[in-house]
Amino acid sequence: MTDGEVAAALLSDAGTVVVEAAAGTGKTHRAAEAAVACASTLTGGREVLLLAHTNAAIDEFRQRLGNHHAVRYETLDSFALSLVKAHPAASGLTTPIVPDYTPRSGWFPGLTVAAAALLQHAPGVARQVALHHPFVLLDEHQDARPSQHLIAECLRDAGARIRILGDPMQAIFEFDGDSVVDWESVKNGADLVAPLSTPHRWTGAPALGEWLVAARDALARCDPLPRAHAPASVGFHCMTGVGNAYPRGRRSGPGLGVTLGPLLRSLRGQVGILVPYRDSAFGVRGAIGRRVGIYEGHDVPIAHESADAAAAASGNAERMIEVAIALAEATCTGVTTKVRTDAEACFPGGRFDMGRRRVVPPLVELLKPLALEPTVRQVGRFAAGLRANPPDDIKVDLRESLDAMAHVGARDDGDQHTAIVDYMRRRRIASPAGQSQILTIHKAKGRAFDHVIIVHCSAGPFPDTEAGCRLLYVAITRARQSVHLLASDTHPSPLLRLAG
Repeated sequence: MTDGEVAAALLSDAGTVVVEAAAGTGKTHRAAEAAVACASTLTGGREVLLLAHTNAAIDEFRQRLGNHHAVRYETLDSFALSLVKAHPAASGLTTPIVPDYTPRSGWFPGLTVAAAALLQHAPGVARQVALHHPFVLLDEHQDARPSQHLIAECLRDAGARIRILGDPMQAIFEFDGDSVVDWESVKNGADLVAPLSTPHRWTGAPALGEWLVAARDALARCDPLPRAHAPASVGFHCMTGVGNAYPRGRRSGPGLGVTLGPLLRSLRGQVGILVPYRDSAFGVRGAIGRRVGIYEGHDVPIAHESADAAAAASGNAERMIEVAIALAEATCTGVTTKVRTDAEACFPGGRFDMGRRRVVPPLVELLKPLALEPTVRQVGRFAAGLRANPPDDIKVDLRESLDAMAHVGARDDGDQHTAIVDYMRRRRIASPAGQSQILTIHKAKGRAFDHVIIVHCSAGPFPDTEAGCRLLYVAITRARQSVHLLASDTHPSPLLRLAG
């Protein structure tokens, strides 16, 4: 279909329209355009309902549309929460309904099951929602859980027009370990399927765009990337001395800096350095002399995990000091085994005691208040102090995680997870224009950079499986002008076919 035909399909009277959109084909633009067009026809306080999976996606739509008076933006989980809060008895949930924002708690998947059951068994509620939101857009629906898709089906049956946008080749999320909806079933249940395929992102680099289309076809078959037809804007780099071929750790061999440093200096414009795992970012940053920062996005799991650990250790000074040191290790470079051992040795049994030491070890001054008041709030204050004045030789890498924990230290209500979520929502983490960043492939999804460098293209994160192919596809399509793939000379991904 042409772009115009897809736009017409989105605004048609069809009950359900599925737009299957390859990366870079203007899916977000078409969705925003359709939302505004439909919103302009609504009266009486009715709204377009625009649902996405992540706060990052919602912020992207807000930036495009502004605070449109007739468009309601929600993540699918927050929409489900609003439904059950409005109808707690019919949802079968006890009140008050208090969200559990702990990572991997499984609370929100259970919530969406309850919300879907509510709409199924209380058709009056579904009709009420559909009357107020006669046009519902669901973005990145390839990542939807079955219960989330059931919510869309219930609203369709109640009279709302449902517009589903997604791409099965970009299904790289598994929320809380849950299965995702079967994409072919989603298409089979639609009244109309409208494919988007024109690669708008690469109008300034048509050769790269053509190669990425061919790469998509190859990866969809779990075949290697088409190296023989790669343009000059696609680089394959074989590295020696990079150490572990399965780079989950924070350290990297000297070979990474030898290859990555000159490559980074040669590129002009915004560069996204993509890594497969969160901890890999630390090693990459160290390899390039810390010249590029780590992008944390909207989610700060380290803050949530530290808040949980601090709550469990409340009242126990020795354990609370261990929690604080672990937080420093997770967010900073330079918290070595010796730093940890020396700091812990100054707090035998949780009490401050320098013994015969003449020099105060790093972190000890920041830890001393925890010996007197081992509380979650004091860990938050420790985070604030570490963020503002880190000891010599300790470098802060994950500033947002420390800022989020510091916000916990500034609150009195004791609800640490809500404090972190509220802080991050107000913060609305964005990427400053033109700034290069190190980030995971998952956090890069939905974004684009002038140049992309994919580090650690090894057999571990990129096997020749459907999951490995999808992850690599998402990574290479973040680039507007050039993409560079860096792999170990000992265990390169079979999708790169570097051998020979």
